Amino acid sequence: MPEQRPKPVQEDPQAAARVAALLASPAYREADSDFDFLASDDARGPRLELDYLKAELLLRAHGVTDAIVVFGSTRIVEPKAAQARLDAARAAAAAAPDDAQAARRVAVAERIADKARFYDIAREFGRDRGRLGPIAGRASARGRHRRRPRHHGGGEPRRL
Repeated sequence: MPEQRPKPVQEDPQAAARVAALLASPAYREADSDFDFLASDDARGPRLELDYLKAELLLRAHGVTDAIVVFGSTRIVEPKAAQARLDAARAAAAAAPDDAQAARRVAVAERIADKARFYDIAREFGRDRGRLGPIAGRASARGRHRRRPRHHGGGEPRRL
């Protein structure tokens, strides 16, 4: 490796500087510790795979053999909160009518407020699934039925 045996200064006075530049280069970082790479659009698929793997391992560790996974958006909030954010964005845009960013924030808040109804639908779905109790015909290794955990909003899984 170059950092272990760089050329002597007498042979190449610039060798040490080139080796230092190489080692400092983002291309030299290992992928799993290169946060710029991990945050890139190209690495989105592997990041999602890791998210699935982590969830799968946690479910296994807790003995959950069956689960329903519902994907949504972290931007969707309760309707009341969405309306409050929309009102605030509209007020800010009214106070600065020439501010393009304020207008953009209103447009985003309107889209989120329009989708906020799905928050309650998802909550109702989770409540209904939780009421079902044990998974019919499935028993855990101890002979007892496991309940489906519900996980929402990035919080800890909660049993219903």
